[in-house]
Amino acid sequence: MINSAALGTEQVDPVSNGVDEVELSEDLYTRDHVRVYGMRNHLVADPWDATSVYYVDRAGRVQRVRVALDTYLGTPVPVFRLAREVAGSPGRVSTSMHFLSEERAALCDGAGTLLVLHTGARAVETDAAWEVVYSGAVSTPSLVVDGLQRAGAAGSVLELLLLRVERDPAPSSKSGFHSALEWLTLEPDEGVVGPARFSVSRRRELAGPSAPFYVALEPWGAGIVVAADRALRVTSDSARPVAEEEEQVEVKEEEEEKEEEEEEKELGVDDVKAPPYQWQQTSEDVTVTFDLPEDTPKGDVEVTVTPERLEVGVKGGATLLRGELAGRADPEGSAWTWSPGRLELTLMKAEPSGDWAELLAGGVGGANGANGATQGDDFERRPVEQVAYNPQQLEECDAAPEEMATLCRIDGDSHARTYTVNLGGHQFLFTAQLAAGDMPGLCLRHDVDALLWRPRPQDDARPWEHLDTFNALGYVQASKQERKFLACAPGRAFAALCECSRRVFLYRQPAASPGTQLRKRSRDGRPGDGRVARQQVATLEAAGSEPFLGFVVTDERVFLLTQSKLLALRVTETAHG
Repeated sequence: MINSAALGTEQVDPVSNGVDEVELSEDLYTRDHVRVYGMRNHLVADPWDATSVYYVDRAGRVQRVRVALDTYLGTPVPVFRLAREVAGSPGRVSTSMHFLSEERAALCDGAGTLLVLHTGARAVETDAAWEVVYSGAVSTPSLVVDGLQRAGAAGSVLELLLLRVERDPAPSSKSGFHSALEWLTLEPDEGVVGPARFSVSRRRELAGPSAPFYVALEPWGAGIVVAADRALRVTSDSARPVAEEEEQVEVKEEEEEKEEEEEEKELGVDDVKAPPYQWQQTSEDVTVTFDLPEDTPKGDVEVTVTPERLEVGVKGGATLLRGELAGRADPEGSAWTWSPGRLELTLMKAEPSGDWAELLAGGVGGANGANGATQGDDFERRPVEQVAYNPQQLEECDAAPEEMATLCRIDGDSHARTYTVNLGGHQFLFTAQLAAGDMPGLCLRHDVDALLWRPRPQDDARPWEHLDTFNALGYVQASKQERKFLACAPGRAFAALCECSRRVFLYRQPAASPGTQLRKRSRDGRPGDGRVARQQVATLEAAGSEPFLGFVVTDERVFLLTQSKLLALRVTETAHG
């Protein structure tokens, strides 16, 4: 069950000179461009100091905002400024920043320059100016997506991962672009007085047809963990050339993939029409969804429901569905909703006791997204303690991408994929930096729940660790069609979601107890048999109509950034419910 309540009071601080937001140019049109560059979080958290957040303004200044006296936000303080004007650089993307340790940070200016900065002890030296200890060019404007500092033989060694989308001249490339991941190792220069200066000692590059949605370096720098719709491969290594047999394996994989596509064309796979409708059911209702032409107005939709019969059509057009229902419906409890290109019909069952084997008598037409009654019967036979939800409760908006995504570890020396896990059917939700210096967690959707995982590459027997489960969060976030950012607190006490503007949702559930499961809320308002989770909502009037550009969640606050304001919501004990 999800209860709603108001969320606490907001704190507002003006943003100086706006936020360095770069809009994508017309030639950067692929989904990967949007994923990598277009959906950037412009507010940066500091894992070593939960009281501060950072952003880069239009003047190229890194601004620090710190919570003062635990009650209000301090004035933005510039701690670093880019040395050259980059705003008008051709092909530029937004700046990106990542903290490597309690005294170092990496920054990409979006125009082809990578900087490593000595920040001082940020948690105590609030006014210290940052100093450049490395500056180098990258071939294409990139984003710094991960980095760390580790111990080396001659001092601290830095590992950095840069992500970019670049043109792919290969004829086999469908979009004309591919994603590239650049792995840099920086070692300290000898004989330097003061903060160490660094130089690149090793450069590795990986490439793949799709951009990764999770990238993380191992704490000791021996490998990386990558999750993507299509696997990445090592293409070059300055310290160890990529073996010829590795290249042959990759070529073979590409050839096999091309052969499969050609076979599908010969078999007419591309010409197979999708079912006219999809339907799913719970014990209480049946949900039917239709794909409509984008220009179909709401007023042209015609739906007629009787206890025994259903008819759906478009005025002046074809009938989408007509026939005798396989079970009895309650017309008064049934309803439909329209959105551009989509119609969703909910039929309330007159007798909510059993599953319908089919939607229309005779099994005419569409596809059952939950594999019909067979899957339902299988779940019915399982002990109640093992199943929180029947997958038939899922709706079309809950569907995960069709790509067979994988999560794998790539060894930095052998270039081999040492572990691989298939993520197909599990929608990626968010990453979570839970503790300074640790690998970030990866949150995936499992049925209606959201499960938080973290790699354990040092453990051959158990390379992935399950950290936590947010019951029903997968279902909740799917219902927020305007969602933009989703994250959880480092302590995992709650998750927070913000829409494109104005509204923020905080999701919290009580601590788990043995044998309890979260159940669907009953329609008559009576309490169910499960634990109650609370969804709290804040409408930020101070944000106006400006879209949210940044989002940071700590154990005590939720920070939100717009072009003109930085807002903070205090998460108090009384908000737990």
